[in-house]
Amino acid sequence: MPIWDFEPLSWDPWADLARAGERMESLLRRVAPAMLGAEFPCVNVWSGDQKAVVEAEIPGAKPQDLEVSVQGDGLTIRCSRPPEEAREGERYLRQERWHGEFARSVRLPFPADEGQVSATYKDGILRVELPRAAAAKPSKIRVES
Repeated sequence: MPIWDFEPLSWDPWADLARAGERMESLLRRVAPAMLGAEFPCVNVWSGDQKAVVEAEIPGAKPQDLEVSVQGDGLTIRCSRPPEEAREGERYLRQERWHGEFARSVRLPFPADEGQVSATYKDGILRVELPRAAAAKPSKIRVES
């Protein structure tokens, strides 16, 4: 009778470690995405002379559950999404889609005109347009001789 429950010559400990690592990463993605270096939601930020634009991927959220706030040169997006329940007689085999609460803050390249900020949500993308505050706009100085 062998000492091991497996065939020692065909056992690949590295494959077992890789599978364990994949399971741990899957668990961490659901529990703490920031621990993996990924922030949620993913954002794109760009700016021009007159405004900055922030787009965030937030699939499955409802517009009424999104909260957008601006203060000076900071933008914060908050949302809460409940987990989807399995239907009667079914169970999840894999559940990777995000649920729970999150808050993501982004620093803008200049202070925004808080009264003129607009936000739209379509097809899972939140788009926030942030006009530059008048006090932050560069002004030309006339040089006299």
